Amino acid sequence: MNQLKLSASALHDLQHIAQFQQRKTSMNNEKGYFCKSRKGIKEFEPIFIKWHEIMDTYAEKTGGDYFHFYRERENVSALSAAAWRNNYVAMSEFSHEKSRKGHKNEKYTGRCDLYIGADKVDFYIEAKHEFISLNTDKEWSERLKGTRSLAISDAKSSGHSEDYSVLGVTFFGFYIPKNHQSKINSAIDKLTKYLENKPFDSAGWYFPNTQRSDQGFQKKILPGCIMVVENLSYNTN
Repeated sequence: MNQLKLSASALHDLQHIAQFQQRKTSMNNEKGYFCKSRKGIKEFEPIFIKWHEIMDTYAEKTGGDYFHFYRERENVSALSAAAWRNNYVAMSEFSHEKSRKGHKNEKYTGRCDLYIGADKVDFYIEAKHEFISLNTDKEWSERLKGTRSLAISDAKSSGHSEDYSVLGVTFFGFYIPKNHQSKINSAIDKLTKYLENKPFDSAGWYFPNTQRSDQGFQKKILPGCIMVVENLSYNTN
């Protein structure tokens, strides 16, 4: 019998397509991720899994508070916790030599948002955050890429070498007006279909089923978030 032999990278992609489809079947508790196999961030894969655990644990321990209610610094702390839970090491807001934007040879001592020491690679991470309306599906591509470009720009100033990779990480919190509550599930479905095209190096998403009704905010519901991760060692756009 002839057998189809797949390369390691092709098998890796197929496994993640299967994983994506499996997670999509549980639309009321949407959690998932993807990592492109050729983008040098394989060591980041287990962090996505632990990130989901951290998000759940925090909500359980606080009686219903969620990281996706907050902005950059709080979400960076969740990412740091996910790294530690995976037996990596992490440190936030540390001193690091950077280049001035547009002047690579002009160096200065700045601060890097987060360091993660994985098993085989070190990640230097620059992060950004933005809240986006879940109703604006026609604008997702533009809005996601806009704030993502800010994280990439900051990451470029940190440079990269054979010793470490620099990542641009962008957290997107999603909101929807309370009077559009009935549209939340269909909007999340549209968003996951957009992510199915893998428009980034990697991304994780978190939309727990407990966050689709009134949370006590005045006019909005915040059902979840996306974490987009780009490796500047491979992606210079």
